Amino acid sequence: MVEGTLGYTPTTEEKKAIETDVIAELKRRAIAQKIVASEADLVVRDLLPETDLGLTSEEWIQSGVAGTYTLVISGRNPENKVWGIYGAKNEHVTAVSGPVKPSAANLSGGHAAIPPVIAIKWGLGAGAAKVKDIWHLQRMYVQNDEVYTDQPVIYNKKELFTIYMLARVKASGADGHLILLGKVAEPKGETIMGAEVA
Repeated sequence: MVEGTLGYTPTTEEKKAIETDVIAELKRRAIAQKIVASEADLVVRDLLPETDLGLTSEEWIQSGVAGTYTLVISGRNPENKVWGIYGAKNEHVTAVSGPVKPSAANLSGGHAAIPPVIAIKWGLGAGAAKVKDIWHLQRMYVQNDEVYTDQPVIYNKKELFTIYMLARVKASGADGHLILLGKVAEPKGETIMGAEVA
């Protein structure tokens, strides 16, 4: 696999290894960037859409994605946080019944149409002045609805991030339900204390 590009659907063991590697790298960066003095002061948790990326809720929804790259998420990372994304998963939802799985009769699961988001562009700086990576997702929808990379997209403290998404031309304006699989490293107590707290 070429470094920096989206990979494949790994085995359960490979998924765990990728996640473990991301956690280790985020811990290393958090200490190197002096976010915390030691690992004992650090917590690593799941990336949250509202808390970490500034979306309007903690639900992964991308509204109004167009047939050209559309800015969906942007912000500046605070000085006490680093985060990384190592994969994406498509959620099958319907307005009535919630999450459903695909079937032979309905290959896109509960979506009213084929999932709209087919690519993500990870930018650094205003207007994506630099592009960290581009993930093409279309093949994900004919595999297991999830993809991983062993070269995660990581944003350091104080970095300005932009996330653009591209929709299928015929799906412009549709809502996407793409879950970004990621982790955040930050000081204990900033958002959570950690599971080991008594």
